[in-house]
Amino acid sequence: MRKLIIIFVSIVGFFLVGTLIFMLYHFGIYGQYSIKDWLQVMIHSIPQDLTTAGYVVALPLVLKLVHIWVPGDWYRHVLYWLFGVLFFLVLLLWATDLMLFGHWGFRLDATPMIYLIDNPAEALASAPWWWYVVGIGIIALIVYGIERLLHKLLPPPPSSYSHLWREAAANRPEPLGKRVLHTLGGLLLAGLTFLCIRGGVSESTMNVGRAYFSTEMNLNQAAVNPVFSFFYSLGKQKNYGEMYRFMSDEECDAALEELNRMAVQATDSAQMTRPKLLKTNRPNILLIVLESFSGKACHALYPDADPRVMPELTRLYREGLGWTRFYATSWRTDRGLASILASYPAQPTTTVMKDQSKCNHLQYLPQRLKEVGYRPQFVYGGDVNFTNMLGFLRMGGVEEVINMNDFTRAERMQQWGAPDHVVYDRVFKSIEEEVKRGNESKKEGEEGYNPFFKVVLSLSSHEPFDVPSFQRLEHPFANSFAYADSCLGNFIDRLKADTALWNNLLVVAMPDHCSYYPEGVEFQEPDRYHIPMVWTGGALQLPLNSDSTVIHTIDVLGDQTDFAATLLGQMGIHHEDFNFSKDLLDPMSPRYAFYDYPDGFGLLADVCDTTGVRSICYVQDNKQKDVPLKWSNDPEGQACRWGRAFLQRLFDDLDKR
Repeated sequence: MRKLIIIFVSIVGFFLVGTLIFMLYHFGIYGQYSIKDWLQVMIHSIPQDLTTAGYVVALPLVLKLVHIWVPGDWYRHVLYWLFGVLFFLVLLLWATDLMLFGHWGFRLDATPMIYLIDNPAEALASAPWWWYVVGIGIIALIVYGIERLLHKLLPPPPSSYSHLWREAAANRPEPLGKRVLHTLGGLLLAGLTFLCIRGGVSESTMNVGRAYFSTEMNLNQAAVNPVFSFFYSLGKQKNYGEMYRFMSDEECDAALEELNRMAVQATDSAQMTRPKLLKTNRPNILLIVLESFSGKACHALYPDADPRVMPELTRLYREGLGWTRFYATSWRTDRGLASILASYPAQPTTTVMKDQSKCNHLQYLPQRLKEVGYRPQFVYGGDVNFTNMLGFLRMGGVEEVINMNDFTRAERMQQWGAPDHVVYDRVFKSIEEEVKRGNESKKEGEEGYNPFFKVVLSLSSHEPFDVPSFQRLEHPFANSFAYADSCLGNFIDRLKADTALWNNLLVVAMPDHCSYYPEGVEFQEPDRYHIPMVWTGGALQLPLNSDSTVIHTIDVLGDQTDFAATLLGQMGIHHEDFNFSKDLLDPMSPRYAFYDYPDGFGLLADVCDTTGVRSICYVQDNKQKDVPLKWSNDPEGQACRWGRAFLQRLFDDLDKR
């Protein structure tokens, strides 16, 4: 029993030291906080540390109680391997969390398992080569350290003793009185361990949110035990219809109706007609999905952003039509593509793309365009099998998919696959061939030439940022943005130079999700999800102000799910069955944007009152749902009610699909 108590206390001590190491390792984030804040983190991390330590010693404690009445050397052997496995898992998860936090922005949970199980090679491709060397070294040190520790904790009998003597000593039972006394002590210790696992005697059991104590999410994140967080999220219930129940169905309906009604009133002072942006109802459409492009790094959206990072995208804002209040729905490519191509909002704790049974019942933009004669194509320099992307695309009506296997080995210069300039070159040649074939068909009087809808997903601005032969900026993420931006600009210029390609072409560029560059933008912060979207091309007809000056920016609030309805509305194609998509150019559409992150969400909305149009915002972490995060600006609680209703309705919808 004494050794189990020592092990329990040692595990708690390890986690406390681990919390300190975590904040020191990420000193760029936590250096701004006071010593008092650091102490508060340590104090509030202790309950989850106790719970995790309790789980580690629970089974060994049961075995110890059995060993009291069934003596033998079996106990030492079983305990040796059991603690070996448990210690290895604890240390591996702790080290993984330490390394991943800087990239993911939240403590370790089951989210990485979605990507690791699906395709380990692609999931690990984000890491530079030296990570693997360091990782193997860490694992080797962990194994060696555990082996030495266990030899000290569970030493075999001295080798000088004879085999028969050691066997007899191991199997000799203690006097009955001692066994009873030790059993009672063990049961008392088991009761205390149970209380640690449960998190005390209150009605609520231990959960991740119990570590939260501050309005500063960075401090809350530091107080979370990563091992507990991982297994807690791994065992979460996946009955979507029972998740995120904030209110009754009737209250949910009323809140969503109010959201639509209040937002519509915000357009009273705006022009009450939908502007016509297309010169033809059936242009060729090129949708470019830019990997991780951040609005905060775009000079067109944030004048204080470094103009060297995205000069070409900024130029497109000046030449074309750019949205200034457009938001990503999430932080991962699979979630972003589902929002863009299927108008389905991202979910905080799962991804609809991974569930083919759900994908089979979504409404898809490529399929709708295919129904009116378009030929959908998807081009990606990476692996389309990642996160069931290929199954999602096929269900969405995309028949032609070009991916890394369609590029030569020499062209696959990046760890993820073919870099952007190679992909754009392939797309340019494809457009040339299709336009030439269409023109020849028209000359010969043939009918049946169909316009194209091409979706290009870039990858060069993804970790590990190994862009080929390009060095403009020192920061690797910023430099990868600059490279990807230069490829985009060159590609647009090549298209523009050929009027046969350009005149009937609509080009739309937007990111797939937010990113952690520039540094200092917190994971839950609305600005992190603020992204650019720009339309350009010869088929674009720029709108005019009342004084006949050209409009280059649209300030309507929306998110990625609204792209489908907005485009289809311009083309005169019905989209009423795209339940989560709003036509941003329809003055009668509600004005709001919704985004989420692991187990949390944010909602921004425009409302109208006697003072005019005003913007409200509510950001919530569902682990402490009664505490609005510091970016919230919701004096009347409207955005809180609407955001919760939206998330609840989203999971109701997901459950039924």
